[in-house]
Amino acid sequence: METDVNPVVQAARVVARLARIVEQECLDEGFGLSQYRILLFAARETQRAGALASRSALTRPAVTAAVNGLVERGLLERRQVPGDRRGIRLAVTRAGRATLARTERRLA
Repeated sequence: METDVNPVVQAARVVARLARIVEQECLDEGFGLSQYRILLFAARETQRAGALASRSALTRPAVTAAVNGLVERGLLERRQVPGDRRGIRLAVTRAGRATLARTERRLA
């Protein structure tokens, strides 16, 4: 590594390399980095799509597209919010937890 480079620039390069590694592991499992982040957040607790958008720093349309892909693969499911006819919470399925665990093991 270059010795004259600013430590912040060096740290940014390391973060970029790590992001590429994580992204490749996700792609090997068949989903993108944004879907991985959504699975991580939803695995902690069921989430509304709006909360996922703000927590994951994605736009609502990006969250919708990512969620649709995860639902189609059976990794995430939409659940009605009791007492709220329009409310939907997103929950990780058993298959989603298994996929997330496999990805986490690959990243360890």
